[in-house]
Amino acid sequence: RRDEIISEKEKLIEEMGGAKYVFHFEGISEGKRQDIYDSTLKKFPMEYEKTRNPYTGKMEKEEIDSIERDRYFSDLLWEAHIVNIVSPDGDEQDGITLEEATALRRTLPAASAARISETIEKLRIASAAFMMSLNEDFLAKS
Repeated sequence: RRDEIISEKEKLIEEMGGAKYVFHFEGISEGKRQDIYDSTLKKFPMEYEKTRNPYTGKMEKEEIDSIERDRYFSDLLWEAHIVNIVSPDGDEQDGITLEEATALRRTLPAASAARISETIEKLRIASAAFMMSLNEDFLAKS
């Protein structure tokens, strides 16, 4: 059944004139991912709200969510992972800038943006599993 669905999808794409962009991704090391997160925190530092624990009466600090920080982190991840885009007419672009990553995330259909984010997360998981099997970060550069 899966093959039938893929075949139907490809027929529909051909009927649309083959209008699809192909994105090529590359894994990054956990070290690079941490560097991206650190630069995100420099631009959007963590903020906390103090609250009193109703059970113990002690003051606790709770992290305040930041949509801007999350968006910026995602933009940086897209910039780091997307290494090539091929247009429907075969034109290629190597890599994307942060500004292009931001624009893509804002303009792509939600399903397409979600698929790219899922691909990036799958690369992270696969890289982590591979590193664990070798007990080293194979993507880290000296």
